[in-house]
Amino acid sequence: MKIKYLSGPKSGQIEFVQNQVGSVVVGAGLAEEITDGAVTAPNIHGEETYRLPKPGDYRALVPEWAVEVRRDARDLAVLVITMKCGDMIVHFCGHPERVNARKQWQDGSRWLNGFGRECPQEIAKEYERRWKDNPKLRGEAIPINQDLAGASGGAVAQNKTQAEVQAKLKEAEINGDRVTLNRPAVLNPGDDSEVIWTGSRQ
Repeated sequence: MKIKYLSGPKSGQIEFVQNQVGSVVVGAGLAEEITDGAVTAPNIHGEETYRLPKPGDYRALVPEWAVEVRRDARDLAVLVITMKCGDMIVHFCGHPERVNARKQWQDGSRWLNGFGRECPQEIAKEYERRWKDNPKLRGEAIPINQDLAGASGGAVAQNKTQAEVQAKLKEAEINGDRVTLNRPAVLNPGDDSEVIWTGSRQ
């Protein structure tokens, strides 16, 4: 309990005491309990160092949404939906029909947009309008007719490409070839260009 002494040698002083002691001192009229709404705790020197949470203190973070153009890893302009929630920022680029797609299973479901929640309809509609009006700003994504059971954001295509790269590297290792990749091993999902393999016997 936090009290302020009203008389005696400690008159005017504020300190923390055990609830039982505080109740006796306050009941005797020698002090008053301080209830300013700030529930604090002292350190070993009696200084108030932090505020303890009280019921009703918690306020859920409210996401901020925006449709904007950003640069991707290849420095290309891409239309995205951005969700900022606290320190977390998530971007979605893909077919508008996937903005609020969900994967369902027996005991639950999850959003495939990466936001972990439904995107507001007005944001989804704005994204769809701008996506249709600006073909050059469309990010690469898995086709809309591909099974939603796969991961979102083109992970299925990327996994397939990565498996092909690993198979080629393994084959080259077995044959004793030195292999040079003409482009990075991890390709962009949906990229139709091929990896060109060149090699020579060691």
